[in-house]
Amino acid sequence: MPEAELRAIESVGGQAVWDNLPEIAKSNILISTTETVKKEKEQRKELERREKEFEDKQKEFERRDKDYKNYEHYIKHALTVDESTPTLEELGTTRSRDVIATSREYIGPVREDHDNLKAGKITFEEAQRKKEELLKRLVKQQDAKRQRERRASGKIIKKQIERDVSKMSTKATDSLSVSIDEFRDTVPVLYKDVAVIVPAQKEVESVIVSQAERCLNEAGNLDHLIHGNSFTMQIVGEGVFNSWLPARCIVNSDGTFHDDWWSWFVNEIEQRVARVVDSDNYEVKDKQLRVVSLGMYYYLQRIESIDNWFADREVNLIMKFKDFEMFTANDLSTNCLRQVVEHFGEVWDASKTLDEMLSPRKVIRGHPGHKRMDQIDTYSDLVWDYHEDVATTDCTNIARIVEYNGHVGVVTSIKRKAPPIKIIRRLPYKPSTNNVVSIFVDIEAFESPQPGKYKLQVPYLICWVIDDSIIDDSSSHGCEATMGGAAVENCPAEQVGSGREGVPAVEKRSGPGCVEKFVIWLIETYQDTEICLYAWYGSGYDYQHIYKYLKDRCEDDTTYVRNNAIIYAKFKMPNKLVIHLKDPFLFILCSLDKAAKAFGVLNKGSFPHEVVKDWGDLDKVIDKWYVVRRSTSESIMDKTVLVTANTWNQVIETNNKLNVLQKAIQYCTIDVLAMQQIWTKFCNLMELHLGVQISTNIFTLSQLSMKIMMATLPPKINLHVPDRKEYDFMHNAIYGGRVVAKNGVYEEPILYADVVSLYPSAMKLLDHPHGKMQLVKTINWNKIGIYEVILTSNKCPDDYMEFVPFRDAKGDLSYNWRAQWQGTYHTYDLLIAGEEGYNIECIRGIEWDKGKLFDTFVDKLFKMKADTPCQCTVKCPGKCPEGGPIRMVAKIALNGGGYGKFVQKPIDTDLYVVRKGVVHGAFERMEKNSDGMIVKARHVINMPRFYPLDDTWDKMVIEDPGALPQHSTQVGISILSGSRYRLYTLCKEFPDIEIIYSDTDSVFVRQSSIDVNVFRAKCGKNLGQLDDTIGSTPHATIDRMYIAGPKMYAYEYHDQDGLAQQVVHCKGVRNEDLKMSHFDWLCKDTDYRIKYNMIVMSKNIVSVQSSIIDKEIKQT
Repeated sequence: MPEAELRAIESVGGQAVWDNLPEIAKSNILISTTETVKKEKEQRKELERREKEFEDKQKEFERRDKDYKNYEHYIKHALTVDESTPTLEELGTTRSRDVIATSREYIGPVREDHDNLKAGKITFEEAQRKKEELLKRLVKQQDAKRQRERRASGKIIKKQIERDVSKMSTKATDSLSVSIDEFRDTVPVLYKDVAVIVPAQKEVESVIVSQAERCLNEAGNLDHLIHGNSFTMQIVGEGVFNSWLPARCIVNSDGTFHDDWWSWFVNEIEQRVARVVDSDNYEVKDKQLRVVSLGMYYYLQRIESIDNWFADREVNLIMKFKDFEMFTANDLSTNCLRQVVEHFGEVWDASKTLDEMLSPRKVIRGHPGHKRMDQIDTYSDLVWDYHEDVATTDCTNIARIVEYNGHVGVVTSIKRKAPPIKIIRRLPYKPSTNNVVSIFVDIEAFESPQPGKYKLQVPYLICWVIDDSIIDDSSSHGCEATMGGAAVENCPAEQVGSGREGVPAVEKRSGPGCVEKFVIWLIETYQDTEICLYAWYGSGYDYQHIYKYLKDRCEDDTTYVRNNAIIYAKFKMPNKLVIHLKDPFLFILCSLDKAAKAFGVLNKGSFPHEVVKDWGDLDKVIDKWYVVRRSTSESIMDKTVLVTANTWNQVIETNNKLNVLQKAIQYCTIDVLAMQQIWTKFCNLMELHLGVQISTNIFTLSQLSMKIMMATLPPKINLHVPDRKEYDFMHNAIYGGRVVAKNGVYEEPILYADVVSLYPSAMKLLDHPHGKMQLVKTINWNKIGIYEVILTSNKCPDDYMEFVPFRDAKGDLSYNWRAQWQGTYHTYDLLIAGEEGYNIECIRGIEWDKGKLFDTFVDKLFKMKADTPCQCTVKCPGKCPEGGPIRMVAKIALNGGGYGKFVQKPIDTDLYVVRKGVVHGAFERMEKNSDGMIVKARHVINMPRFYPLDDTWDKMVIEDPGALPQHSTQVGISILSGSRYRLYTLCKEFPDIEIIYSDTDSVFVRQSSIDVNVFRAKCGKNLGQLDDTIGSTPHATIDRMYIAGPKMYAYEYHDQDGLAQQVVHCKGVRNEDLKMSHFDWLCKDTDYRIKYNMIVMSKNIVSVQSSIIDKEIKQT
């Protein structure tokens, strides 16, 4: 009840009196009371505003008072002038800010300003500003003096020559993460109707100048310091949007600011805002954007010569690499730069620059990028200053100087190789012979609140088991049988995984630094050994905690990252230990709980993670031990339904004697034992039934499926791998998953069917390209090809089926009829277009021979799946992953997405984790073209982008537009196009069919549009057939359905027992949070929305954070 109405009822003596008043009296009293309440609210707001203003002024006063006291101390103790105070002339040509600040020319004016401050002639801020301006002016004066001296001497001093060829060693650093709230002066950056508030330019520069001063103090009185910094900013939205600007060095090597840094900064923000505001994706679209923090890293580097590149091995005068040779200047008794000059037959002259001595040759400089010189393998490992002669291999007229670690060499020859013509043939699977130790790991962590809306995941426990290949069915009974029931909960922690017979021992570390202690134990325990770590969903969680400790201790590493998930990593340690990181989830593709049930091993239970909020909670003993259950509540505001998650505790044990850490150890122990048993069974079944051993270099299911496919190709079949030009043409014919949604409410009978193993059926039942490619201008329908065509149609057919894909300039897909369109299509898409009435005019194309390629692969796996019935011990819900282990392995291999490897784009984006500052600084100093590009190998690449990970590490992203394909792209396109063609031909068997929703392999059809009996008769379980089973109910009929857009639908049907069942689906929202009523609400109008309050995890390779967001959805 509104506050005004409550006040009105109280004022007349209660509800009974109020109910007996005339309506006119009630109205007058309510008007008066409402005005009173409104005035009181305004008075409260004004009081709160004044209190806030007073509080801000108090904080400002305290800050100014602190700054002033520090300034007074500085003037009194640091700025004194006596006979020993030197002049700038006496200090020489130094440009150290600390040294210059000891001169008479600096101290005199600063003390004069201090006296004016005391006399009230200037403010404290003016005194500070004049002090900083004076110091900058004196530094520039010293620079000019040094340049005059050099020009007068007519020669380059030795230190300058050393500077060109030396290692950059970091001497001081200063790292800050500054909240936007800490800046007093802010400005808006506008894009359309969205404003993002950012710190003013002078505010940012002030903070960076302070960082520089701290670094100079730390470095001491060192000359030849080179300044650098890394500046970035984090922008977040109310929903899932979270973006860091690429880190940028915005200072010159002398510490002054780049002239264009602010315009770059504003442009980067506008690009991020545009990406969100203009997006058609409801998951991304957001207008409530704000800056939460700025990352500022400042560093000083200095020249420090090192004798050579290869400390551990002898270096020949001419060193041969895979595709180039290099003169190494390995005579340690002679200046390496001189050796290079004399190698070219020129005369060494210390008064000249290297470019002058090697003239008329063109001199370009390169370095190993993020690697060490002893890690260089091919010419493509080197990066170079931008130069126009990118493609040439000329090493006579171009001096290609490699600089690294205080030494130089020169490339003497480059092998010009024609791009290889790559052919894929049948390749029998060869198992790895390496003896690898498998260790299964699980980490538990609590959430530690951070500034802003994020909470940092802090590990407090890590458990692991070393695989000894023990799989004993008895281990899934007894006190380890389930984690959720009393049997395990009452089992003493020290007995679970304690190394009893049939159960391997589980090790653990707990407390602060537990993960680092595990890594130290690993390195100290093993040497000259190969280890593979396994963690279930470790790619997105556990390895995010482990990675930085391995990276910090390794000599070399290889890391593959996808969407910030570490899908594989390999570390080489100094003690000849090699460590691999792999994730079983990337093969089995379901939760650990479901996998445990499917493979008949230990059952994973639940743990109330919320019980641990800090280290002190680990020692608590909770008598009534519980698990956390989850429910949702709803409220409506205007046209938006807000769905909020609520939790409640369900007690499962009433006399618990173990503390929280001991209970966590129980839970974590079961996890690692279950994971070890699942993975071992999975590998054993793969080898037993498919003859495949999963080596350490296979780390995803698609890789594994691809290996099996290649091993079962027909003999004498050749699959051509396109070059980059061919790939770019073919790529236009790749159309992703098809989704067509006709939004609305359907309260009528709806039929559902999906295709049994759609992609495998397209692989087996259709022909696919092989052999040599042929460029053509016309279409040969007896072959298979990819063609650029013009499609024209005079009229949209009445029974037009939306299966022909169209991609617009923005890259968005649609399937609506068009009168004319120019695009690139595969033969199977053109067959659909022809059936739908389009005239096809070929512009150009590529053709191949066609034939059956995957019969053996599909037959073997489909038979293996069909011959192994579901072995669920409880009522099976149908399409669940809890079938028998053999059946599950067959399904995993069959639908593993190996065909997706064929259309995998060339790896043109490389990601590296590099130490903050050092690599960034090396790239920033390189010469670039007007577009900011440099050279890698023999082609131009974009300047690497750097993103902050933490105070130590940056993520470096290198885009290489010239990367070459590795797979037969045309085969993948054929399978994708063939899958659309398969579903299309199945639907065309039913005249006048009206499809209201369709995705890649399924359709929802209005029952009134087809003959139900004919439809049911054509459904079945054979490969490529339509299957109308819903859940475990065959021939089910949907009673009502709501469609709000692609991947957003809900429907209700009655199962075989006559019970109503509901199915809800919305991309990006947990099914547990969805209801049929939500979709009813969305379908009312396009302006109706639902906002889900949810927790999301964000990973950044070296840590994991969680936050609570509001995710808003509407009809799309």
